[in-house]
Amino acid sequence: MSNKKTEKDKLIELINKDDDLIHGVTSKLDELNNSVIHLDSRLESNKALKKAASYVPDDRADELFPKIFSQYINNHEEFVGTYSNLLSINPFYRFNDGSASTLHSVITNTIDNEEKQDQWFIDFESVFDDLAEGNLQIEAIKSNLSRINPYIAELFNKAIKTYRKTKLKLMGYDLSAIRMRDFVDKFWGELVDLAREKNIEGKMKKRYGFKVENDRKAISKSVSLAGRDKFCCIHLDQLYDLQQDLSPLAKNPNFDDFLLLQKLYKDMVLISNAILSCIDI
Repeated sequence: MSNKKTEKDKLIELINKDDDLIHGVTSKLDELNNSVIHLDSRLESNKALKKAASYVPDDRADELFPKIFSQYINNHEEFVGTYSNLLSINPFYRFNDGSASTLHSVITNTIDNEEKQDQWFIDFESVFDDLAEGNLQIEAIKSNLSRINPYIAELFNKAIKTYRKTKLKLMGYDLSAIRMRDFVDKFWGELVDLAREKNIEGKMKKRYGFKVENDRKAISKSVSLAGRDKFCCIHLDQLYDLQQDLSPLAKNPNFDDFLLLQKLYKDMVLISNAILSCIDI
């Protein structure tokens, strides 16, 4: 039997290493969070120190304050170094690489409808059903959308809430489709605006059409992180396909296919996450 690692083995091994790293970072963040009480204590001490120092006569201050300067300066400089190190840490929203969403896109767009009936694909899809419904995923997406524009994050939140109410049969399926379509349309518009902000040479067109493939390519190139423009373009194409799937349903008051709505909801969440993981915000 060959001991050669399969591609699946390599991916799982890499994921395990990433998990270990995340656990280590999380532990360090917890430790830092527990340090806040000590910083608050230091603020209180500084407040008392300033107030007490103001009462000391100048002649006594000239005589006695140098005795504490070296201790305070050493402590302050150590704190400056710690602060500088903290500032050098990239925000953790940048580490949401979207690989799970990308894997879903690659698989679903590669295999044919017949293979999608196989049990392995049904099991595969169920993983992403759970992922799309998870609150952590939703909150991470909202957080990243807020970095672009709080309004687009609110539209996403409305789409989520409406879908969940539809699951409980409290709202019509067509309204859920409307909320999702509105978010998708606005998301595209925000990406165009983001591209304009990054375009310091002023060479962009006045209008970029969502349905125009070359326009989607141009926007993905403008907003993507280095080396991720190819995936970004793929995800923007998927976002447009989603918009096309949602539009007729949003106009149909008799739309009542929950399984289809559930699929479109999952696509909205996963595609949004994939796009956010490959753009520079």
